[in-house]
Amino acid sequence: MINLTFLSLSENQIVEIEPLAGLDKLTFLGLRKNRIGNIKPLARLSNLVNLDLEGNSFAKQPCPLVPENICSF
Repeated sequence: MINLTFLSLSENQIVEIEPLAGLDKLTFLGLRKNRIGNIKPLARLSNLVNLDLEGNSFAKQPCPLVPENICSF
């Protein structure tokens, strides 16, 4: 999984995303409709061009990535 570039984990009731922080080759990460509370671990994923976080339970947080338009809430 070290070379994984696309990962969709939508609608899985995921709470913790820290284990995903090591997948640094990801360009797309779909985490729609989970139960994620903290998105800061995703800041390490510098190759992301699309991060879908719509429908999660966290309070509005700034996108941890640059440019911020990578994130969709």
